[in-house]
Amino acid sequence: LHRHLINQTTIKNQPTSNHPKTTTKTTAKSKTNNDWQVELELTSNEDFFLQGDNGYSRKHPTLDIASHYYSQPFIDVTGQVFWQGQWQKVTGKAWFDREWASQ
Repeated sequence: LHRHLINQTTIKNQPTSNHPKTTTKTTAKSKTNNDWQVELELTSNEDFFLQGDNGYSRKHPTLDIASHYYSQPFIDVTGQVFWQGQWQKVTGKAWFDREWASQ
């Protein structure tokens, strides 16, 4: 079992002409020893996408079961990962979803 600790998360909004630019910086490292560490910056120029009907998503046609659900697609990721005694630069794309249900 790997246990980790998020040391610092900073969210900064920088508006552009049509969309807010959101930058999140996150650092995480091993809680039990220093065998791994992650430092990432996640940036998006896109708004959150509300799933379903303005973020409300029915889960059953007749029962009162639903959720609130949104996504943040197309996040640019840059940073570095410390693994096996070395820092490696990383880049890529990320996707964030958040959903919570009524039942």
